[in-house]
Amino acid sequence: MVEQVKNQGFNAASPEFIYRYTTAGDDRVCSECLGYDGNLFTGDQVLSKFPQAVYVGSNMWVVNLHDLCRCTLDLDNGVAACTQKLYEELSKQQEN
Repeated sequence: MVEQVKNQGFNAASPEFIYRYTTAGDDRVCSECLGYDGNLFTGDQVLSKFPQAVYVGSNMWVVNLHDLCRCTLDLDNGVAACTQKLYEELSKQQEN
């Protein structure tokens, strides 16, 4: 799964990316999912905590915590993380 995620153009499972757990927000949400709602996870925590999660692009993971799970992990700090990565890349280029 990590290789598939890396092939999306960036490593979505990288620790600098922060994802927010989001339920469907209705009365069908189970207690297990409800307990995670709003919690934040780094990209590397996503795959260790939710090994069945699938990165679907658009800065989102489908959690697949159980059958019929509708929860997602949505990128919470996209601009800040991408800005930091660009800064690091530019700094490396200037050193060379």
